[in-house]
Amino acid sequence: MSALLLLFGYSFIVFVIWFKQRDILFNFQRSPTQFTSLGLVNAEQIWLQTSDGERLESFYHPAPIGRPIVLFFHGKGTKLANETLTLKTFAEKNFGYLGVSYRGAGNSSGEASEKGLVTDAISAYDWLRDRGYSSNKIMVLGQSLGSGVAIQLAAQRKVGALALGAPYTSTVDVAELRFWYLPVRYLMSDPFHSLAFIGQVNTPIFVLHGVNDKTIPVAFGKELFMRAHEPKKLKLVEGEGHPLIFKAKSIVDYALFFDGVYVK
Repeated sequence: MSALLLLFGYSFIVFVIWFKQRDILFNFQRSPTQFTSLGLVNAEQIWLQTSDGERLESFYHPAPIGRPIVLFFHGKGTKLANETLTLKTFAEKNFGYLGVSYRGAGNSSGEASEKGLVTDAISAYDWLRDRGYSSNKIMVLGQSLGSGVAIQLAAQRKVGALALGAPYTSTVDVAELRFWYLPVRYLMSDPFHSLAFIGQVNTPIFVLHGVNDKTIPVAFGKELFMRAHEPKKLKLVEGEGHPLIFKAKSIVDYALFFDGVYVK
């Protein structure tokens, strides 16, 4: 009887995790945004229409004449309105930016999924191209969860450069560390196999990772970097964990990388 109870209990846990997996993986904030209170100078709140009919809240700062624009994808558990430090720093460094609130985040419509987020990214890229930005002027930054989105975009569209903050080989690999007692490889609907896509990216790549990152271990970032094509640059920061990628000094590192590879 006890063995049956244990089996039932384990099966129930597996079912709950499977059923709630997208809430766990994405966990985006869906609260309204007061754009005027964010202090984003010379920027506007726009609404991007995706190819499959979703409406994405986005923040757009046009690139100064002769300068690149950064297409930015944030991580899990947040919304674009919480990423103003990143956006302001790029503006201060003389970049334009387009920050995208994925479907299911902020004021955007829809529900999050891997396919949906990649569609959001491609729709944002195409929006920039429609407004006259050449591919070499579009610099892509993906942080944490957003690194997988950015990699798949760069595998499908030509971009000027790709910067990745604390990237992973796949979300399955990360989930296996947290849920080691579950058969996550058979459960996950959104595996984000970045390792399978990085070889399709043919643009300069920068990987930034904290050596003490407990959320996405640095070994994943190093393995992904090893699979990437040249030219590429890796920066590992001793004594830093996952919060490193959100700090001002890291955003400056991204900006310096983009400046270094940009060719007019």
